[in-house]
Amino acid sequence: MDDTTDQVLTERIQEQERIISNLRERLQAAEENSADYVVRRLRLHGTILLHVAGDMPKYESSVRAEGLERMGEDLISQTWDLDSAPLADDVKAAVKSACNNGLYRW
Repeated sequence: MDDTTDQVLTERIQEQERIISNLRERLQAAEENSADYVVRRLRLHGTILLHVAGDMPKYESSVRAEGLERMGEDLISQTWDLDSAPLADDVKAAVKSACNNGLYRW
């Protein structure tokens, strides 16, 4: 190869490496901003999504109907269902009452 060809190929390779680096950064930023990633990070600090209104299938359908696509599926997969919790029924009822179906925030 002559010097000109070598230089052109080197420039093209460098440009492709810049594009790949940029795409990697964008992918990492997108992953870090996904609902799944954020909720998992919150769980490390003791924070969970807890569905308190009962009827988990209805909740899942409602979230999907919101048109959130992937984010909705991420949220569904990270949501805990109070009805499935290993608690006595009176404790579950007390939590539901205290939350007023998610409308109260303490």
